[in-house]
Amino acid sequence: MMKKEFFKKFSFLFAFMLSVGIFAQTVTGVVTSDDGPLPGATVLVQGTNDFATTDFDGNFSIEAAQGDILIVSFVGYETQEVAVDGDNLTITMALGNLLDEVVVTTGYGTQSKRDITGAVSTIEADDLTAVPATTFSQQMQGRASGISIVSDATPGGEATVRIRGFGTTGNNEPLYVIDGVPSKSQGNLNPQDIESLQILKDASAASIYGSRAANGVIIITTKKGKIGSPTIRYSTFYGWQNPEKDVEALDAQGLGEYLYLADYYAGKTPSHGQYGFSGTPENPQITIPNYVFPSGASSVDESLYSLTPDNIYAITRSADTNWWELLTNNNAPILQHQIDASGANENSQYAFSASYFKQDAVIKYQGYERATLRVNSSTKTFGGKLEVGENLSLNLDNRKGGYGNDGEQNAVSGSYKHHPLLPNYDIAGNFAGSRGLNLGNNYNPYASQSRNQDDRVRRARMFGNAYAQLTIADDFKLRSSFGADVTTSRRLDIGRPQPEYVEGNFINSSRAEQSWGYEWTFTNTLSWSKVIADVHDISAYAGVEAIQGFSEYFGASRQRFPFETTSIISYLDLGNQGTAANFGNISKDFSLWSQFAQANYQYNEKYLATVTVRNDQSSRFRQATNSAFFPAFSVGWRLSEEDFMSGISFIDDLKIRYGWGKTGNQEIGDYNAYTQFRSSSYNSGYPIDGSSSAATLGYDPSTFGNPAAKWEATLSNNIGLDAALGGQKLFVELDLWNRTTTDLLLTVPVIYSAGDASAPAVNIGEMYNEGIDFGLTYDDNFGDLNLSVTGNISTYRNEILALDEFSTPIFGSNRRVPALTVTQVGDPISSLYGFEVEGIFQSQAEADAHAPYGSTGYNAPGKFKYADVNNDGEINDDDRTVIGNPHPDFTYGINLSLTYKNINLTVFGNGVQGNDIYNYVRYFADFNTFQGNRSTRALNDAWQPSNPSAPRSQWTAANPDATSPIMDANDQISSRTSSYLIEDGSYFRLRNVQLTYTFSDALNDTLGISGGNIYFQGQNLLTVTNYSGLNPEIQTTNDIQLGYDGGFMPVSRTLTVGLNLSLF
Repeated sequence: MMKKEFFKKFSFLFAFMLSVGIFAQTVTGVVTSDDGPLPGATVLVQGTNDFATTDFDGNFSIEAAQGDILIVSFVGYETQEVAVDGDNLTITMALGNLLDEVVVTTGYGTQSKRDITGAVSTIEADDLTAVPATTFSQQMQGRASGISIVSDATPGGEATVRIRGFGTTGNNEPLYVIDGVPSKSQGNLNPQDIESLQILKDASAASIYGSRAANGVIIITTKKGKIGSPTIRYSTFYGWQNPEKDVEALDAQGLGEYLYLADYYAGKTPSHGQYGFSGTPENPQITIPNYVFPSGASSVDESLYSLTPDNIYAITRSADTNWWELLTNNNAPILQHQIDASGANENSQYAFSASYFKQDAVIKYQGYERATLRVNSSTKTFGGKLEVGENLSLNLDNRKGGYGNDGEQNAVSGSYKHHPLLPNYDIAGNFAGSRGLNLGNNYNPYASQSRNQDDRVRRARMFGNAYAQLTIADDFKLRSSFGADVTTSRRLDIGRPQPEYVEGNFINSSRAEQSWGYEWTFTNTLSWSKVIADVHDISAYAGVEAIQGFSEYFGASRQRFPFETTSIISYLDLGNQGTAANFGNISKDFSLWSQFAQANYQYNEKYLATVTVRNDQSSRFRQATNSAFFPAFSVGWRLSEEDFMSGISFIDDLKIRYGWGKTGNQEIGDYNAYTQFRSSSYNSGYPIDGSSSAATLGYDPSTFGNPAAKWEATLSNNIGLDAALGGQKLFVELDLWNRTTTDLLLTVPVIYSAGDASAPAVNIGEMYNEGIDFGLTYDDNFGDLNLSVTGNISTYRNEILALDEFSTPIFGSNRRVPALTVTQVGDPISSLYGFEVEGIFQSQAEADAHAPYGSTGYNAPGKFKYADVNNDGEINDDDRTVIGNPHPDFTYGINLSLTYKNINLTVFGNGVQGNDIYNYVRYFADFNTFQGNRSTRALNDAWQPSNPSAPRSQWTAANPDATSPIMDANDQISSRTSSYLIEDGSYFRLRNVQLTYTFSDALNDTLGISGGNIYFQGQNLLTVTNYSGLNPEIQTTNDIQLGYDGGFMPVSRTLTVGLNLSLF
């Protein structure tokens, strides 16, 4: 019996193998279209992982049996299913609708872009990864209409993202949704892992996210496995970076001339603690000393050198130092390695990637590293009714160095200010400082960068979700998803002694900060879809969502470590215990409970409608106001499907749409409704027992509460048009929009008599925005040549309609000068504020005829002619007015791609037009504000008299077209905030030029790979601008203080070579 069973099984197996041998065969064929062969088309045997890709002539070869179904697909063409009938096939593809090819994630579902009725922009992954960058937000720059990106320019820095301008006086950051998990942080996501990116710009598209969507939503989907054989890909690039622009500061001789003339024109006898002055103003003679410490010495006994706490006598020879040149890190490297593995069949898919990215800054001792792991997988079971999956990403990064943008002592500012007579090192090889006379009190910028090179900010971020989706009936699906964003970071700040600094000391220190936090999201949805009578396409979903976030930080510090080696000073317990200090706080603590629903209807592909509702309940408001309802709707009409359009052959698809919606904002901190208290000897120490040396600790308010705060609400309207023309070669997107925000949430300073606690956010005022977004794409083939051109342009206008009942202006923060910006009724948010300069006085008679600047006697030849705005016959603070607008007239981007056979050339640029920038660097670089260096403009572009030896009242201009005021050592007025410091920030930047060669089939066979390419790339090769600062891309650090340049790192001009290989 056993032998008989074995024989049956063997016979069956033999027959099966024989049948396979009989029926399996090599099938060849060609995939073509009306325009000729289609290279790169995919041919898949249905129900298997077996597939082939057509070559340059459209040919393919694949193992298949008679009767098998081949699924043939190619972008832009309708997918075909062809039965194997013979061993040589000719498959002709029909042109499809390219808009149907694009699937857009909108909220908690997906739609074909062709059927979208809201304002949604899509950025292709290939466009993102064309520009090597730290973050995906930097790569988005100029790629879509209606979105403004300003890069940080520092390695590891996040870009500022604004969608359709500024809708609030508080936080204007958009919401990011990554694989269904919402976050307000761009974080350290690897841009190479992104599959698609959609931008929800209007409320009808974004309101499904309710209270977090007032500033728009960016939806990111990471890469998944594709049906076919498993693939492994390796990609890498290496680049060399240099500053795109250099600091223009005076050399030692030029500064000496400036100081001579500044003294002379001030009516003083020229003198200086270092320089020797002689000659005349027409021909000043400048003598540079041999030593700057001792000050101005020609000789010194160098054996007296000492640098100890008891005796600082750091002898220093003079020099002629170009500090920017010294600090520049020429040919700074940028590199990445990444490996990807993916695969899928009809029931399962997986994708895995691992990458390493490293970038050094164009300033020495500054850099960034990131390592990422990502795993996405899903599988279907129970006959495809149950799908489970996960998306998980682990990111580790390390930001090194102590440079920070917008700092008076950073490397950029220091390169303008630090005295050129100072060398980098004194005679003993220690860092040289400014202890000599008239050298200023700036830190040695090179020493600061060097001493901070061991500072670190290390972060770990685990981000992802797990989900299950059950098809419970033919038309119903139940989906449950749990996502989490868990982050932790550790900051190490090593303080090394700076005894050479004029205010320095020998004390070392170390400070460590540790933070961690999480934000989890639990979402459950029920969706339904059905097509009725082939013309009524209906879909809907409803769901609930719970979100909770928490984070805290703790820090400690010590001083006076016995050794300064990094291995010692990095450990706090090795410092002096008597100097120990610690601090900590909870930085995030909130929850959000939401219910939402959306319904979509389409009739015969002509008439489209979407209705969305969401209700949010936030812990950030008191119970009476913690709930808000956010409705929205949009409609569309596809005119191209109407009979009256049938005769217009060049219109392939034409749709008009309108959307209205309400969104909200709750970014006011977690405890805004409650008064918070603190306990510290500084704020709440009281001498209850009468002791003047030891205070009794008590409590006092640290932040006042506002229990009456309610939701900020934004109502928006959008009317748009989408068109595909000329055989789907030309695509047009046009949107006209407006939005009004009421109950603006803003922190307004409290009166001094209330105490020194911080102010809460209060509802104050109303803001209006309107704008236009326009996008255009042209794509066509001319024989073997493909031409693709994509462009976009956007504009918006912002206006404050109301503030408090008294229309009290809101001023931005002060620097060394009064407030730089003002937010007031009738003007845009954060308008630049100061005196209006009408020109430069050319004679004493002209100065005398103008309104005087108080009683200072300021008016004189060569000085600014300030506008008497209120016409009261006197120049004072009441004449300060709006002197600039940081908001651009329009932004734009253009991308050109030319492909000829295996060679592709891509050119991409973007720009901004019409915005103003307050160049704060010029406050100390153009005037006698501080001792130290000056810009070349301060000397070369300054007004000077033709007859300097004559009395001042008789001076006339030697250069009446001068743009800078006369050099004057006593002038403390010309440096006040005025239109002189306001510059046109318009620019066009050639962002990327890339030449790519795709390997031929013969080369692939030789190398034993399935495909590959090599490319050469240049970034930021050209910038066209009139802005005198290092970088016209000024990052927004505070939304009521826009357009402010306090010393930002220039962008890098980068040359890159890259390689992409498909191993199999």
